[in-house]
Amino acid sequence: NIFEYQHIDEIVKEVSRHVICPIGLDEKIFKVKLLLSSGSDGVRMIGICGEAGIGKTTLAHEVFHHADKGFDHCLLFYDVGGISNQSGILSILHGKRVFIIFQDIKHFKQLEDIRELTKQLGSGSKVIITAQDKHLLDRYGIGFESICEIKGFSDSEADRLLEFKVLNSATVSPKYVNILNRIKSYALGHPWTLEVM
Repeated sequence: NIFEYQHIDEIVKEVSRHVICPIGLDEKIFKVKLLLSSGSDGVRMIGICGEAGIGKTTLAHEVFHHADKGFDHCLLFYDVGGISNQSGILSILHGKRVFIIFQDIKHFKQLEDIRELTKQLGSGSKVIITAQDKHLLDRYGIGFESICEIKGFSDSEADRLLEFKVLNSATVSPKYVNILNRIKSYALGHPWTLEVM
């Protein structure tokens, strides 16, 4: 349904209330906003990359939620296939100032469809593309300087997450230190792994 965009803001607000892992998110949001604000006055495209479960979607949704309200439309796309052939979407977005997130891009053909769509967007539009492969984004023309690469948690961030989620406390009892260190060692800083353990 091409009119799903009308409900995106409500959905993003609800999802944002249940952010999986807010630790370290503020710095990442700041970096993405900085990337979005630099560059030309035309359509600004940036990438967010990192391995599966590292927090790309969480970060993109938070930036989306905090986006300037001066956009004509704000959209999230999970399935990009054939989007450039959907004349209804193209006519709605033609010449408009739009904020769009394209989630989980894996193939160059998807990026070609995105390129066709962005040709229709108005000046000042912002586009975020999330992908695991930063080289795919670079080959597409989003240079490494316009890509926010998400890394795993540092030991201190992992400690904070485990203390918050597992122990619901900022102080760790000595009897749990060994177990938490083994969990951190196994997870290798991966937020989703830390979350589910």
